[in-house]
Amino acid sequence: TNPDYVLIQFGHNDNTGHNLPGETWPDPVPTPLPAEGLGSQDIDWFRNNMRTYITEARAVGAIPVLITPMERRLFDASDQVRPLNLPWAQAAIAVAQEEHVQLIDLNTFSVDLINGLGVEGSSYLHPYLESGVQDNVHTSHQGAETYAQFIASQLTFMSGDLNADGFVGIDDLNLVLANWNQDVSITAPSADPSGD
Repeated sequence: TNPDYVLIQFGHNDNTGHNLPGETWPDPVPTPLPAEGLGSQDIDWFRNNMRTYITEARAVGAIPVLITPMERRLFDASDQVRPLNLPWAQAAIAVAQEEHVQLIDLNTFSVDLINGLGVEGSSYLHPYLESGVQDNVHTSHQGAETYAQFIASQLTFMSGDLNADGFVGIDDLNLVLANWNQDVSITAPSADPSGD
């Protein structure tokens, strides 16, 4: 049986900076290619991979849905999330627009959720290792449930009336948060970086 939907989310492990064979760049292939290894150096770059998955999903009659990569729980000096996965999120958004594919913006949701909960309040989203150090890359069981609830709510929304542009994200966050036992409210980030 073929699936009705295929959820496509990559990019979370592409920004490690370790130049691993599977890492891909969010931007078009640079010319000329760097001499040193920087992940995959052939045509299998991030955007082209997304297009391949979309084509394959459509070929079996499924509806592809791109999901931007969630952000890691790493903070800057002002205790705001460092947007390390943002370039991959922006690449996924661009491909979704080009390919007329629905998109769930998990990146924006994760940044706003973590910032809204704060450094201490967001710690439940990620597990502690046996050494006592918190793993701010992988989710805890509760963190996985939190993000899965958001994705499920967006899929439910998509099966009904879509926003005019087919995208869902920050406008729906407080609806999702209202169903959680978390005392947090999310507002859209200011366009002005100073917050004025």
